[in-house]
Formats: sequence, C-alpha cells, structure tokens
Amino acid sequence: MRGAIANILSSESEGLPTVLLESVALGVPCISSKCKNGPREILLNGRGGLLFETGDANALAKNMKFVFEHPAKAKQMSDIATNGLKRFDSTAIAKQINDLIHSLVVSGY
Repeated sequence: MRGAIANILSSESEGLPTVLLESVALGVPCISSKCKNGPREILLNGRGGLLFETGDANALAKNMKFVFEHPAKAKQMSDIATNGLKRFDSTAIAKQINDLIHSLVVSGY
C-alpha cells in the first residue's frame, strides 16, 4: 500500500474504515465515499482527502484524475490527514479523559 498513488474506499457503509486509517498512517492519499461512520471524520471533511457521494462514479473518476494529475496537492491533503491522526493518540485521549474527570470533580458534579 505504501507505494500506491491513492487508496480508494467506495463502500456504501462501513463500521470502521480501517483501510483509510492504514492509508493515512502510511501517507497514501485517500479518495473515499461519504459513507456513514468514519470517512468524513478521518479525512477531516475533505481537507485530508477527497470525498464523493456514495454511488457517484463520475465524482470518483474526477477525484482519481485529480490525484493522478496533481500529486503534490494530493500529498498535501495526505499530510493533513496524517497529522490529524494525532487526535486519536492514546496519550492525547487519556489526557482528555483525565481533564474531564478533573473538571467534574472540581465543579462538584
């Protein structure tokens, strides 16, 4: 996958689109349908990858052409998505949970 020009997720539905997370972690540009449960969040609403309406083959083809013709722009998007994965880091999540518990204790909730 590391050497791919792009990763395409064309699903109508996903539980957790692990293939997007793997691609983003490897720095591979992603093109994904706007299916439920993940692609928009993982690809930061299109800032970190290209999104298209589920079932829209013309939009998919247009996005594929964009990635092929503009590899530097696709790489920029991929870098944004990769940096965005930091928000899922276990240390960051543990800190958020700790901060929440602390705020609840301090407020007397």
